[in-house]
Amino acid sequence: MLTYENKTYLVRCDHCERLQSTKATAVTMEQFKMLAQSWGWAFDTEHGDLCKKCARAWRAGQLS
Repeated sequence: MLTYENKTYLVRCDHCERLQSTKATAVTMEQFKMLAQSWGWAFDTEHGDLCKKCARAWRAGQLS
């Protein structure tokens, strides 16, 4: 889940519920997604939005 409020982007892993918030210079959600992907996040997967740890497991075929 990705939201924007009070000039802060909030991203929550749909698998493990990890929450990360950051103030970013990205102007649009798409720009922020690209930035977060560089941190290891994966978006719009069959499991939803995934943090770095869950995205790594998903790519390795270990996420159920």
